[in-house]
Amino acid sequence: MKKIFMFIFVATLATFGISCSSDDNSTDDKKEEKQLVLKADKLEVKVGEAVNFSAELDNKKIDGVKILINDQPGSLKHVFKEAGTFKVVATKAGYRNSNPINVVVTENANKIILKADKSKVEVGEKVTFTAQAGGADLKDFKVSFADGTEINGTSWIADKAGSFKFFAFKEGLENSDNVEITVTAKPIDLKLTLVTNPNEVFAGKPFTLSIVTGNTPVKDAVLHVDGEALNILSDDNGEFNLYGPAGTVTFSAEFEGSFSNGVEVTIKEAEKVEAKGKGSFEFNGATHQIEDSYLVFFGLEYADESKTEVVARWQVEVGSGDLAAVYVFKTPAKKVSEGSYSPDLPNATNTTPLIAGVIRNGSTIGVSNLDMKFKFDAQVNAKNLFEGHYKGTTAPMNDKPFSIEYEGESYFFDASENSANKTRSTSRFVEANQKVKSNMISKFDRTIRTFVK
Repeated sequence: MKKIFMFIFVATLATFGISCSSDDNSTDDKKEEKQLVLKADKLEVKVGEAVNFSAELDNKKIDGVKILINDQPGSLKHVFKEAGTFKVVATKAGYRNSNPINVVVTENANKIILKADKSKVEVGEKVTFTAQAGGADLKDFKVSFADGTEINGTSWIADKAGSFKFFAFKEGLENSDNVEITVTAKPIDLKLTLVTNPNEVFAGKPFTLSIVTGNTPVKDAVLHVDGEALNILSDDNGEFNLYGPAGTVTFSAEFEGSFSNGVEVTIKEAEKVEAKGKGSFEFNGATHQIEDSYLVFFGLEYADESKTEVVARWQVEVGSGDLAAVYVFKTPAKKVSEGSYSPDLPNATNTTPLIAGVIRNGSTIGVSNLDMKFKFDAQVNAKNLFEGHYKGTTAPMNDKPFSIEYEGESYFFDASENSANKTRSTSRFVEANQKVKSNMISKFDRTIRTFVK
């Protein structure tokens, strides 16, 4: 028993000794902390003037210090906006706070002090300004934006979102410092609706979404699909007219910082529509029966190297066995807005032939751009196919006549950079009434290629 008691007693002493040792070290650490010395370039200033603060230790500048002014966060370069005596202290972890110094701020009788009743408002809210000079309320002062544009009176109604700076001025007085007002967009109640019957939404067939606030259509709202913003804006009627691939997606719209509800749309696989027609092309002394016909939209391009005229490039592409015949032509493109163009659909009077050729297994085996004649007289029918007649001829190709003629229905294929059909597209969805941005216009191009075969 005596041994056990002695063991417990020794253990207790050991624990007590460890505890005492820890307390001693903590006390020593505190004793090692050195006190900051606060410096100021001025101790007496006028309202609106700045004081530069710094901290030293052993005549060496200490970085990373914080400034407290009347126990509130300040800055190393602090502008005093009110008169009074202010206690300033420098602090930094690992150092003892500096002794306080006092900065005396007096009224500047010649400088205007501008104040706003609000520093943050929503669009449509009113901001009222007041001013003082020498501690007295000021009358007959004027207010301008920071760029010098004067406002009407001493109140301003925020008309758009952003950050705006103002100053006050009056003859015989020093202009005030800038006062900043932050304006946020007023939340808008946006409602997005699928206009097209959900049972009639198919891949490759146009469908329509509508965006309104109350009963008012919203123009230039940005369409989002599955949370990703697209380069597609609502038109004057507040509508998005789209093509898209099969699948289920969620659409929403954004306008001036506000977001609409989400609308889930299931786009069914394209209806199996057969294009019926009859035709042939003559090449290398043989007549080849057309098995399928496509009208391909290549995109917008500059008409020539001068880049002054924008045109739409198209081609009819037909297949017969392992051969594909291509007849390339252009139609006008009209400017629909700044930096945005829309292609004219081909018709019987607006096509200009460019080049024609025949391709086998990816290799061009005949080409001509001489003595070209082409007429495309087809329109979109109820099956979303181009129906009608087209015919094209060129000068002899490989020293033998070339011609192409077709009557009936042709599939449409969008091969442009903006197309939902191509993996290189920036978006899986495109506008039905397609508008192409200037940065999507291709360079002058007269090469022969196939897109379908």
